Amino acid sequence: MIRDHAEKATNDIIAKCSTLPGDLHDEVRKIIERAIVASVRETVQDCRDAATTCCGKDSAMIKHIREEIANAETALIANLSGMR
Repeated sequence: MIRDHAEKATNDIIAKCSTLPGDLHDEVRKIIERAIVASVRETVQDCRDAATTCCGKDSAMIKHIREEIANAETALIANLSGMR
């Protein structure tokens, strides 16, 4: 999953390098940022699915775990955005 996103980011970087004469730094950063965010979102969805599977019929527990995952996702995306 993360490897796939990293590979796509690498391919995008190579493609951009051959066409962009300047301002590569921002383009590369944006490509990598999108790859990281995509990986985080995919991982979050996997965690939500796992919580649903593991908790079975305990809907209160599923709701609690999903809320915790959403809070962690929000914090992580905010921290990544702050690194710009």
